[in-house]
Parts: sequence; C-alpha cells; structure tokens
Amino acid sequence: MATSRRRKSLNLVEQLQSEPHRFDFFQAVRLLERAACMHPDKDEFATDSVGALARPDQEAMHFTSRPSLAFNGTDVTKISQKRISNYDTEDNSVLQWQVEVAMMGLTGSQGVMPHYLSEIVLSELRKKSSALKDYFDLFNHRTISMFYEAWQKYHLAPNYERSQQSDALKEDIFTDALLSLSGIGLSEQRYRSSIPDEHIAGFSGHFGRTICSAESLRSSISGMFGLNIEIDQFQGQWYDLPSDVHCRMPCADNPMGTNNQLGVSTVIGARCYQAQNKFSVIIRPVSEEEFMALAPGSKRLEELKSFIKLSVGGEQDFDLEIRLSDDQIPLKHLFESENYRPLLGWNTHTDPDLLDGQSITIKLSQDIAVPDDDLPLAL
Repeated sequence: MATSRRRKSLNLVEQLQSEPHRFDFFQAVRLLERAACMHPDKDEFATDSVGALARPDQEAMHFTSRPSLAFNGTDVTKISQKRISNYDTEDNSVLQWQVEVAMMGLTGSQGVMPHYLSEIVLSELRKKSSALKDYFDLFNHRTISMFYEAWQKYHLAPNYERSQQSDALKEDIFTDALLSLSGIGLSEQRYRSSIPDEHIAGFSGHFGRTICSAESLRSSISGMFGLNIEIDQFQGQWYDLPSDVHCRMPCADNPMGTNNQLGVSTVIGARCYQAQNKFSVIIRPVSEEEFMALAPGSKRLEELKSFIKLSVGGEQDFDLEIRLSDDQIPLKHLFESENYRPLLGWNTHTDPDLLDGQSITIKLSQDIAVPDDDLPLAL
C-alpha cells in the first residue's frame, strides 16, 4: 500500500530484489534462503541450503560473478528469479534465486584470473554468447557457496535458522552444545520436559552450574517467566526415618541392637527435622492474567515447576507461594465466558462484599496433581 507520500512500501524480499546494493552479502543469502523455505507454494522453489551436498538444481540459489572490470561499491549487484530444470518435481522445473556478486570470482575486477580472461568474457558477451561466462560460473557458484558456508559455520544465528528451516528439523551444533551444558545432551533426554528445549538452551549458563544459588534461581525464573519472585531459604520440615535406622535395644533376634549408643547414633522417635533441604518460591502476581496463568493444572505452572526441578535437582524440595490481596482478584460472575473461567477455590469468593484488601497466601506443593481430564483446566 502506498504511503502518504505516494511511495509504495515494499516487503523485505522485494526490497532486496530492487535494491540489492543496500544489503550485505551474508544477510542477503540468509534472507533468500528463508524466503525460499517460507514461500506459500514451497514445492515451486528449490529450498536446499547452499554449500551443502545437494545438487546445484536443488539449492535455493545460484551464484554468478559480475565480469565487469569497473569498480563495484557493493557485494551484491543483482538478484532475480529463474525457472530451472529439476526432474524431481512434477512439472520438472523449480524456481531458483539468481544472485550476481562482485566481491569475488574467477573474472571481473576482483577476479583471481588474469584480466585478459575477463576481457575475453566481456567480448563474448558483446557477441551475445554467454557460454564462456556460464562455464566460469560453474566454478564461481561452488566457490562462493563454500565461502558463505565457511562464514555460516561459526555463527550461532544462521546455524539455528538453517536447522529450523530444514524439513528434517535437525539440531544445529550450537543448540546441541548448549543443551549438553544444561544436562540434557543425550537424545533420550530431549523433549521430556514441559519446557521447550530451545528455552532450556537459552539458560545453559544457569543449568550448567554445579551449585544453584538462591539469587541465580531468582534471576533465572524472572528472566524466563517475567515473574516478581523471592526465594525464602531453609524451610524446615519433618522426614520419616526408615525403620532400619530406628533405635533398638538388644534382643534375641538382634543381640547388639541398632543405633543404641548414646551421643553417637541414638535417635529418639521415628522422624527428624531438616531445615536445609527445602525452600519456598514466593510469587507476587501484579495482574489478574498472571494469577490465572498460575492456576493448578495450567501449562505455565507446570513449566515453572519443571524449571525449578531442573535447576536444583531432585534432592531439594520446594513450595510455591502466591501472595496477593483478596481484592486483587475480584469475582466477575459464576459462568464461563470468552475471557473468564471461574475456578472454585482459586478465583471465587463466598462473599465479595467482605473483600477488604487483606493479604492472603496460597501455597502450591511441587507435587500437586494435575486435575482429571474430565475437569476443566486453567488456560
């Protein structure tokens, strides 16, 4: 659609075709590969990555070198589409991007061959014969493709983009390395958490630490979920002792007894109090949407619990506490609507007129069960 100045606004690919000089070579190749893979009629385009093991007619683009001996102030000089033969498709043809570059090649101002060969190519082109240029472009295409592949190999973003654009959805080397640092490097450990593996890879620095501190956990949860939280440490609780460690006096079956040395191993009772194995994650929602997103059985709550378990390991217990005022979540109505779902014991009140802003705390255990399939879940 034209702007107020009657200038037509182009999308990125159209701008790339009309103004290739405004784009860096590497960025132009990234955009064209993505455009080919995301084309509405994907079967019409060659989509394989350049510089790989695909045939030239299957690659998303074909590189040519500009034969001119004049100085070129840009990497990419021309971008167009061309229908080429491809016998793997129904109509035996596909569309392929044609990219003409000036920064490298066998001939041209930046060519590695003697200049008189460039002059011969230009002479043949003036005679309407492109055979010699096409022959040189066979080598130019592969050389430029490998040049791009060498650049792409050590850059995180292009590697990840290619892995997501391919039909096989193979993980790139960077994601694989980050997941290995996070503790889920093996294929058997992938996609077993309610958190997407890509999100876990983004916090590999946090998950890769041997010891998870309270501040590290707090900042990671805030960064991942955008919640305002606090960590309350050393929340003591009682643990039942196994029967084989109970204090027992000598008897016929056990002449020596068990754990009956005073001051050494004697324990009075069948349970003990531990303060170092449990902590509380205190959440202070700032909106009604955040509160409803943390309802029991919700996807966000399951992701939060999985994130904490993966951070601290299985030897630590924790509780989730949601603190807010009783008038922060007002009762709207008792029937379900498009933007509201009443949940008994969560966002309902026995007498809404008694709401006075009193602070309340809702505790959610880490082992809280997801409701049955017959019951509605919070969205």
